[in-house]
Amino acid sequence: MLGMIKKDLCMVKNTKFLFLMALVICVIYSFMFDMDMSFFLPFMGVISIVSTFSFDDYNNWHAYAATLPQGKVSVVKSKYIVTIILTTILTLVSILLGLVIGLIKNNYNFDIAISSIMGELVAIISIAAILFPVTFKYGSEKGRMVLIIFGLGLGIVGLLFSKVIDFKLPVELIIFVTKYNVLLFIGSIVLILTISYVISKKVYLKREF
Repeated sequence: MLGMIKKDLCMVKNTKFLFLMALVICVIYSFMFDMDMSFFLPFMGVISIVSTFSFDDYNNWHAYAATLPQGKVSVVKSKYIVTIILTTILTLVSILLGLVIGLIKNNYNFDIAISSIMGELVAIISIAAILFPVTFKYGSEKGRMVLIIFGLGLGIVGLLFSKVIDFKLPVELIIFVTKYNVLLFIGSIVLILTISYVISKKVYLKREF
């Protein structure tokens, strides 16, 4: 499985220009439009991991991996491990970048920044958790379609929700989330990835190549 992890990391490394452009966009939008871009680098990390599925499909990797001992299980594990590694690295870079920009603009609030990126990471990991089982079952093309549809749908629903529905969280819930935000964050990430991994493994083991 270590070889599969290295393979995926090498393929992600080939998209380093994509990350460089994402970094430039983060800096420009943060300074020129005063936008919170802390989500952008981790999100691009998920996009780059999805692109590895395309390379695997194009090179008939799945058929080869299926012949290896525990090959299919290792393929699934490697994708999730690489996702965790890359998302962690890009999140740290995003936090450091936000700190530097915030200090330059003299408006950095550590607590707000960390709370914001934790919420964004849960959303990003949720997208990956939905996308991976679909991609493992149907391939990269349908996986990209699901990503586009899900992204647009989430944006539309969020816009309608904010404009049409006047929703306020109970004060008790806000206090609870604020008090235990780190534990809730870790628990949510572990639960989401575990459920997604179990589903991905199940559908991939049944897939014929």
